[in-house]
Amino acid sequence: ARPGESEALGEMVDAELRAEAFLWAAPAPEAADRTYNLTNGDTFVLRHAWPDVADALALDSDGNAPENFSTFFARPAVQSAWTALARREGLALENLDELLGESHHYLDLLLGGKIADKQTPALVSTIAIRHAGFAACRDSRDSLIRQLGRMVELRLLPPMGRLCAGESS
Repeated sequence: ARPGESEALGEMVDAELRAEAFLWAAPAPEAADRTYNLTNGDTFVLRHAWPDVADALALDSDGNAPENFSTFFARPAVQSAWTALARREGLALENLDELLGESHHYLDLLLGGKIADKQTPALVSTIAIRHAGFAACRDSRDSLIRQLGRMVELRLLPPMGRLCAGESS
């Protein structure tokens, strides 16, 4: 399955939610010597959220996703185009590999056939942390758009669509 066609059901965790959970756990006796699963609290299918994400980025939501993100981002033409864009826009990282790290390999794993074709999604229960007293949650679609906006603010991504206007949903 192409990444854009994947019906893979998954979960996300927002970095700000993780920070909140750490601040809750540090003084909480309920968290002493415990390990908890933490997710935003909803399930997420990128294909379903893509129209909203594409709108926030001012992209055509009907465009074709690459067959494989790792191969796509390794192409010399893509690397050169990023370097030119980064220089033109004054971005913090001109080297695409520095920006991506291993994230594109992880995205391929999550959205590609290795996981997407499985009948049972890999979901974790967050009931233990909720019973212990941490109940905060996030909408994953909104979280993704907000974090992309934050990447624009940090000059990791160029201004795009309504993200450059500071809107996040």
